[in-house]
Amino acid sequence: MKEFTITPFEAETIRINIGDESFQIPLMSSLSLEEAVQVETSAGTISVLSKYIPEKIMNQLKIAEFNEMVSIWRKASEKAAKKSAGES
Repeated sequence: MKEFTITPFEAETIRINIGDESFQIPLMSSLSLEEAVQVETSAGTISVLSKYIPEKIMNQLKIAEFNEMVSIWRKASEKAAKKSAGES
C-alpha cells in the first residue's frame, strides 16, 4: 500500500482594499473543499467572500464593484495556480 502525507501550508491570500479597510481573502487553491464548491454560483461566491469581508461592507458594494473584486480575485487565483504548476 502506498502512503502519503499532506502537510498543512499557509494559505495564499490576496489583499482587497475597500475604502479605508483591508481584507485578506484566500486564493481559490487555499479554499476548503466546501468553499470551493460554493464559488460555482454567484450566491455561493457572495457567501464565501462574506466570511472574509464583514456583511456591512459587502452590503454597501455596488454590483460593478463586487464584480471587479471577484474578477481580480479569480485572476490572482489563476495566476497562482499556474505558478504552482511550474509555469511563470
